[in-house]
Amino acid sequence: STVLFHAKPGLDQQWASQLLGYGYNANLPLTYDRITDQPEHTLGELAAESPGYMEHSFHFVLNNVLLEDTRIPPYGYDYDEAERRSALPVPVTQFGNPGSGGIYDHWSDATLSIPVGAVTAELRLYYQSTSWEYIQFLWLANDGLSSFLGQEGVNLLDAWLNTGQSAPQQMALTTVPLSATVGTPGETEQLIVSRTPGSGTLDLSYQPSCDATDHNIYVGDLASVSSYSYSNAECSIGTSGSFSFDPGSGSYFFLIVGNDGVKEGSYGNHSNGTPRPEDVGTPVCDRTQDLGGVTCTN
Repeated sequence: STVLFHAKPGLDQQWASQLLGYGYNANLPLTYDRITDQPEHTLGELAAESPGYMEHSFHFVLNNVLLEDTRIPPYGYDYDEAERRSALPVPVTQFGNPGSGGIYDHWSDATLSIPVGAVTAELRLYYQSTSWEYIQFLWLANDGLSSFLGQEGVNLLDAWLNTGQSAPQQMALTTVPLSATVGTPGETEQLIVSRTPGSGTLDLSYQPSCDATDHNIYVGDLASVSSYSYSNAECSIGTSGSFSFDPGSGSYFFLIVGNDGVKEGSYGNHSNGTPRPEDVGTPVCDRTQDLGGVTCTN
C-alpha cells in the first residue's frame, strides 16, 4: 500500500546515440545493480534500443527525459504553463487530469487495500533525503582519477554509512477509525449451466453476489436435496461470474454462495420462503453464515 512521490529521470535512445557521437564511452553505466554493484544498463546498450525507448539514469547533467514524476504539484499548478516549461507530471493524467486550460490538484488521492475486519487505519508520511541506489551510483561512478575530487565517492559513501544511511523520516501520522462492515453478501442470481460435450464438466455463468469478494460452490447428492446434506465443495471460485467444474459421476444439486472473506451470505430460500440451511459438515470452504445484518440486494 506504499505510495511513492518521486521523480525518475533518464535518457532516451536518440539522445544516447547522439552522446556516443559526441565521444561519450559506450560502457558508461547509467545505473548499478543494488546487490551486485555491477552496471545494470550502459549508454551503448540504450543507443542500440529501438527509437523512443527510454532508460532510467543517475547522470542528472546528461538526462533529457522523465520516465516518472509523481511529485504532488503546488497550489495553482497550471497545465498549459507546465507544458510550456516541460514540467508536466508523468503520466500527465495524475492529480485530477485537468488537461489544457485546467489546474492540477495540489493533493494526492490513493486507493488502499484495507483488510476485511480492520477497525483502524494508520497513515504515515515519510521523507527520505536520498536513496541507496543514488549513493551507490555516486560512489561507483567516480573513477578516482581527479586529484581534487577522486575520493569524494568514497567519502560520500562513508558519510552515508555513518549517519544512519538516510533512513526515511516520519513527517506526519494520522489514525482513521473504520466502520466494520455490517452487511452480508446477497444471493447469486441468473445462473446458467451448460455441459461440456463428452465430459462431465459443468460450465457455469452467474451474476456474482453483491458485496462478495469470493464465492464457493456447495455440492450434495440429489437424493438429499430435501434435507440439503452437502458432501463436497469447490472453494474460492472468485467473482468473475463464470466457472467450470466436474462434480463427478452421479446426480447432484449444488449452490453458489458469496462471501466477503469473513462471513458468507444466503443459500437462497425454500419454496415456502424459509432459508435453506448452510453447509456445516463439509471440512473445506465453509465460512460462518451471518444473516442477522443488512443483506445487500443485486
